[in-house]
Amino acid sequence: PFTPAYPLFLIPFLLIPCKSYILLKLPSLLSLLGVLWLVKKNFHNLTYFPLFFLLIAVNPYLISYSHQIMSELPYLFFSFLTLSYLEKGKPIISTFLIVLCIAIRQIGIALLLTLVVIGIWKRDKRLCLPIIAGCLYVGYLFYRDLLSPQSYIYQAFHEPYTQENTVSIYNFFHRIKSNLIQYLTGFQQNTFLKSIMFLLSVLILLGGAKTFKKGKHFLFVYFLFYSLFLLFWPWSGIRFLVPIIPFILYFLWECWSTLAKNKKSLWIFLFLPLFLFSIALDVREFAIAHFHPYPPSWDNYRKLAIWAGEHLPPKSVVLVRKPYLFYVWSGEKLHTMVYPFSEKESVWKKITLNFKPLYIVLHSWDGTTEKYLKPFIQTHSSNLHCVKSFPNPYTALYKWVEKEIGKVRLENW
Repeated sequence: PFTPAYPLFLIPFLLIPCKSYILLKLPSLLSLLGVLWLVKKNFHNLTYFPLFFLLIAVNPYLISYSHQIMSELPYLFFSFLTLSYLEKGKPIISTFLIVLCIAIRQIGIALLLTLVVIGIWKRDKRLCLPIIAGCLYVGYLFYRDLLSPQSYIYQAFHEPYTQENTVSIYNFFHRIKSNLIQYLTGFQQNTFLKSIMFLLSVLILLGGAKTFKKGKHFLFVYFLFYSLFLLFWPWSGIRFLVPIIPFILYFLWECWSTLAKNKKSLWIFLFLPLFLFSIALDVREFAIAHFHPYPPSWDNYRKLAIWAGEHLPPKSVVLVRKPYLFYVWSGEKLHTMVYPFSEKESVWKKITLNFKPLYIVLHSWDGTTEKYLKPFIQTHSSNLHCVKSFPNPYTALYKWVEKEIGKVRLENW
């Protein structure tokens, strides 16, 4: 399902003769530093800019993703850079950057739609080249991914974590409604906190409209298209807001400058709660990341992957929920793939017939395992031989064994 740019960013760090995976975190950290540079360069005229910059610098979600091997922050940096060059009217550089953004994360299509809308509205011929380049690359992605159950394009029009159930029109609009409520209320459960977050969301939208009037057309239109994608996406969460956090805070700051004007007390009223909230979450993030070991369920999963890498024949196929992580922990010696999110016997039969020898991992930390994998294991227990397991909680590696008439064929270990 992945586009190629982010894996390419990781390759130079993989070539360094050191087996520490901490090196692979550097693209995320460098991207955050690049984002801070872009914030200073683009928003330096804001009222009380040092306070605004401080809020971005200590934002708990940006800091959290700066030490994760994920593409949110690299995408944020390059999409922010693209918007900066578009505002300056530099189409050649923007052409390269728009394709790069889509090649990092497919939601970069929101940038392409922004170009199309503003290009038509302003009749700006300079945007033709980046629009054509973006359309060609998106066309390639649709050609590559449209019918693949693993692709995000395919999954967007299906029920979450299924490979055959197309989302109905009713469920599609229900998804939009549910996502809208969650994003507007900041995923809060408490009624009072929901009200506060809803008020802030209104201020953010008003601030976005203000920036649009001030001439930052690309930024606000992009924010709207990005938000639209979030509404119909099968999954929701703070993670998906990370690539637009600087813009959200920027819109909030712009709106507040109208409400507070030059009253310092009102500025402190806005800044201090946000700052203290950020610092509190930063401390919690540091404690979780630095001091806490893996939870027992994940630790058993890790130990099982290490054992499998040391004892299974090289290139063995292993069905597992997190194939990339299992692959890394196994010492990169196995072929790992996610098990099908399907209850159909025909889908599982195809898997068991085409991959030999086949191993299956059962663990306890994921809902799809409970829904799709556990029933399969219970139904076909006679075909499964437990190779290795860890208790508390039960985590096991099974081998699929073909049954023949009158006997059971077990391969030697």
